[in-house]
Amino acid sequence: MNRKLAAVFRTTSFGLLALSIVSCSEQTATDQDSLNSVDESATVTKNGEGLRDLNDILLEAEAKYLEAKNLEHAWKATPSHLETARKALEENDLELARSAANRALYTANASVAQAMRGKEDWREHVVK
Repeated sequence: MNRKLAAVFRTTSFGLLALSIVSCSEQTATDQDSLNSVDESATVTKNGEGLRDLNDILLEAEAKYLEAKNLEHAWKATPSHLETARKALEENDLELARSAANRALYTANASVAQAMRGKEDWREHVVK
C-alpha cells in the first residue's frame, strides 16, 4: 500500500510541478515585454542625461514593490535590486543604477502580476 501511495504522490507532484513551470513561463514572457519597454524609455548616458528617467524608474519600482507587499506577494529580490540601484546612483555609477532599477521594476511588476493571476487561477487547481 505504501508503494502505491508513494507512486501516486510522485505522479501528482510531478504534474503540479509541470503545471507551475508552464504557468511561470507564460508569465515571464509577458513580463519580459514590459521590461523591454522600460529599457527603451529610460536611456542613461555617461554625461548624466536620462537621470530623471532613472529616478522615475526607481520611484515606479518602489511603488510597485509596496503594491506587491500590500498584496502579500512581494518577491525577496526586489528590495536588493532597489538598494543596489540607490547605492550605484549615489556613487554615480549610472549604468549599474539603471540596470538594477530596471531589474527592480521588472521583479516588482512580475510579483504584482503573479499575485493578480493567482487570485484568478487558484480555482482551476482546486479538486472539484
